[in-house]
Amino acid sequence: MTTQVKDKLFYNGKEYWIKTDPLDSLFELMGDEKPVFVAKYSDWERGYAGTWEIENDRLYLIDFKGHTTNFKEVSLDFLFPTSKKVFAGWFTGEIKIPQGKELWGAIISIREKDWCLEFKNGVLVNSRIEVNKNFSLNPRWIDLPET
Repeated sequence: MTTQVKDKLFYNGKEYWIKTDPLDSLFELMGDEKPVFVAKYSDWERGYAGTWEIENDRLYLIDFKGHTTNFKEVSLDFLFPTSKKVFAGWFTGEIKIPQGKELWGAIISIREKDWCLEFKNGVLVNSRIEVNKNFSLNPRWIDLPET
């Protein structure tokens, strides 16, 4: 499996890659009406990627690229036809931003720590650092090379 494209986040003038998919919450709310995306490339298994921004402690979706059936490329106006920047009021949860040296870098990337940004209805309510010093790899879902 190829390393997957991750969503981007702009915060305090810096760009980060995130390990969270805030659009999952929106698609769950849409139920049967959620759009279907397809993987046009091996590194886009989800079929889409979002770009996010935190401004005044509020989370916004500012860009979107995806592929629908027949590999048609779509952008933000596919999800939100009248908006160029969308407040993510549907998102309650954590966005994890990998930080520090890489501890494991195969299909998944595990770094020394994660910067965890907690949101409630799209508003940043907490920030903390989570250290990944005691991670374990489950051999049931990762094929490790034999030594």
